[in-house]
Amino acid sequence: MKRNVLTIFLAILGLVGLALANSFPQNVISYFVGYNSVANASFSTLQILLSLSALFVTVVGFLFWARKVNLFRFTLKGLSWKTALVTGFGGLLAIYLLRLPGILVLQLEGAVSTANQETLEMVQGILPPLIMIVMTVFAAPVIEEIMFRAYTTYYLCLGNAKAGLIVGTIFFALFHLPTNFGSFIIYASMGLCLGYVYYKTKRLEYAILLHFINNLIAVVLMYIV
Repeated sequence: MKRNVLTIFLAILGLVGLALANSFPQNVISYFVGYNSVANASFSTLQILLSLSALFVTVVGFLFWARKVNLFRFTLKGLSWKTALVTGFGGLLAIYLLRLPGILVLQLEGAVSTANQETLEMVQGILPPLIMIVMTVFAAPVIEEIMFRAYTTYYLCLGNAKAGLIVGTIFFALFHLPTNFGSFIIYASMGLCLGYVYYKTKRLEYAILLHFINNLIAVVLMYIV
């Protein structure tokens, strides 16, 4: 019992460490945003390359670490196009349907959008589109699925898939810094759908795919609406 408690405590510390590692490219980008704000300048080519490099190094670092500890090894072997289509589009529909109660609660609380979404929309007006797309569409799905699906299940919940689904959903929602109950429901519903895909398929690639599609649509809408 004591050993399990210690293991879970260390796993929580590990999750915090992963969150700090994930913040590395964000800190680099934030530094450039602050510098450019003071200098009244836009992103230079060098700043864009350094920002993309920071994102690339972080994603590769997460994938390398996950493979090293036998947590996740990305491969197309054994994947099914049929399963990919079902989890991709079916999961997306589930995300949109399950977030409706959260949107309703959000409106009852007097909010128009989540604080996280408002931050993204503000950043979207500052960052070059390439950085925004790589950060939200490519980097976030890989890193967050490793953290809140694979790591949470096998380290924080000691391999208990059902517990991993629940705990991963809660931590995923909290990671997006909800400022009210409506925001929590919205991100928890998304986390639940992503977690369920991982729980049913036992393949993190499908959860990453669903996360990728969801974020891609969100970013496209931000730029065209």
